[in-house]
Amino acid sequence: MAKKILVVLGFCLHFLAISQKVSVVESTEKIGDVQRTGMSITLKLSQKMVENGWEKFLKEHGKYDSKRNEYTQELGEYKEISGTTVRVLAKVFTAKDGFVTVFWAIDVGNEYLTSKSNKWGAAEKLLHDFGVSMYIQDVNQQVKEAEEAVADATKKQEKKLKEGENLVKKVEDNKEDKARLEQKLKDNAQELQELQKAQEQNKLDQADAAKDVEKMKKAVEVTKQKLKNIE
Repeated sequence: MAKKILVVLGFCLHFLAISQKVSVVESTEKIGDVQRTGMSITLKLSQKMVENGWEKFLKEHGKYDSKRNEYTQELGEYKEISGTTVRVLAKVFTAKDGFVTVFWAIDVGNEYLTSKSNKWGAAEKLLHDFGVSMYIQDVNQQVKEAEEAVADATKKQEKKLKEGENLVKKVEDNKEDKARLEQKLKDNAQELQELQKAQEQNKLDQADAAKDVEKMKKAVEVTKQKLKNIE
């Protein structure tokens, strides 16, 4: 449990230590062996998470094909960019610095968007908002894990409190048992003394009874002698 809490806290502190600002820059990337001009963002997140998010984003705007970490969307519907469908070429990959890069190039029919294009701002905002949504999703996941850790810690605390209450009761019960045993020992000691006295008295009584038996035997003998004296 303690390890889980430390891991969650570590994630939270690590996230706070890095910049959460999403910056969109014009860049070029090779897709399908062809160098393309477009725009990209870098995110300090896992590539798997970003890939899943990007695929969901593309799916909201039409069908797409993917091969490894490259994506092709022939008929993308992005009303913010164009009133007609556009062709999107995209790529998600992890750079040497550990940041995940999301790149896309958008063919609006007569050109691929560049920073000089009229629709650049609209495409830039879409990519920026995607990056922000990824950070929000990551934070929400961390919050969920932190809340689960708190819930687990609370359960553990309640369990320990219950154990403490049980221990207090056991201590009190033990004291009562000890008191009963001590009283029983006192009672037993008194009873032993009485039994010992009774035993000593019984020995005296046995001696007196033996004397009485001897007296009665002598009386019987005397009586028998009387019979012999009758003529």
